[in-house]
Amino acid sequence: MTQENQPKRKIKIKGRSAIYIIISALVLAYLIFNMLPERTVFMYAQNYSKLEDVKIYTFKEEEYIYIESSEKINFNHEEGTKVSASTILSDDYKISTDEYLERKIEVINYMLANPSLDTREEVYAMMSDIRNRLSEIDLKIEEAEASDDVQTKRELVETRQSLQHNYEILKEAMQYILTDDASLKALLSQYQNMLGSGNIPLTLGNLNFTIFGYLTYSTDGYENMMNFDNLLSVDSSYLDKIDSTAPIGSANLDKYVIKSSSANKTVLVFSLPLDTAVEGELTVIDKYNSLYASYDIDRTEGGYYTFLYRRIDILNTFPSINIKLKDGTVYTGYLINIQRDDDEKILYVAFKENIKDFLGMRLFNASVEVESYDCFILPKSSVAYDSEGSYVTVLTANSEKVKVRVTVYEESGRDVVLRCADNPDLESGMQVMRRGK
Repeated sequence: MTQENQPKRKIKIKGRSAIYIIISALVLAYLIFNMLPERTVFMYAQNYSKLEDVKIYTFKEEEYIYIESSEKINFNHEEGTKVSASTILSDDYKISTDEYLERKIEVINYMLANPSLDTREEVYAMMSDIRNRLSEIDLKIEEAEASDDVQTKRELVETRQSLQHNYEILKEAMQYILTDDASLKALLSQYQNMLGSGNIPLTLGNLNFTIFGYLTYSTDGYENMMNFDNLLSVDSSYLDKIDSTAPIGSANLDKYVIKSSSANKTVLVFSLPLDTAVEGELTVIDKYNSLYASYDIDRTEGGYYTFLYRRIDILNTFPSINIKLKDGTVYTGYLINIQRDDDEKILYVAFKENIKDFLGMRLFNASVEVESYDCFILPKSSVAYDSEGSYVTVLTANSEKVKVRVTVYEESGRDVVLRCADNPDLESGMQVMRRGK
């Protein structure tokens, strides 16, 4: 019989022998582990921050006007100057009284013709209704554009312009809410008598502005898409629409611009992947739902966001979040809303300070601190497990070994992260036992 034809011998291990081999392997592993040098490591609390890179959209409360003038306008103040309604913007340029007085007269006549508008709530309700109708019309305009229905689009645009005009009248009417009819009629008579009287100083008040803050002399073309009123319409598709827009700023127009931006209101909006953990997210969602349940927010001019700026005491209770610019500057705002949309979440951060720094920033890239906490970072070999869970062995000043229960937040490479808030029994300076080199 040749070697090739010889049957192969099979090595058989009986059941009892197999058990002996497994037990021997486990014992050997245990002995090797215990033969590793036992060392100690001092642990100290440190702050951990997780940053996410985002594109930020800046929504501002602002008003602007174009002035066509054949003569050069010399402005008295530099851009970024904080001004009031009566601040004279130019010594040598005056404005015609009739154009602006007629608007004031129109607003007062509207108030006199609508005596039911005697509370802010009534005005807010009407403005909320107009906002809803404007949103509906915008959708219909898009449908008309898609179907190339020129006539329908023209009619819808005219309706929208009329509604927008009424909305602006209501905004200006807010200043007269607490004014009685007799005083309104006196103002009306005063303004009517001033018609044709010539020129008046160039001030925001005389231009019928309702927002008084930081002064600028240019537009970036995003004013009508990224104003406070637009915040209620923001979703993923709206942000995409902003990205696809080619704005026409005042640099491309042969006109003078006067723009006033609120000195204490700016909301930054950005999106993150839906599965990104954000510190304070549940708190924000709970507060949002609670406020809608407790207040008639839809009847508030500007809705939820304007409501929070009127109730600073409530705004101050929201979690804070840090935004870090590319130059290293860090701004802290209030995380006031998180909306889930398809595969991402949209975050809204309110600022009431440092608003001037955002005057020239509309779309920009930054890093957002989504998590920040104090923690201990230890080698994995410092943490042991038993039937009750995980623990570390602490070496006391008397060289005694004490078992301290711990909660592991996450593993990171060869280390584990123990958040201080989850492990109140741990203190900086403790000496913890570990195995290995």
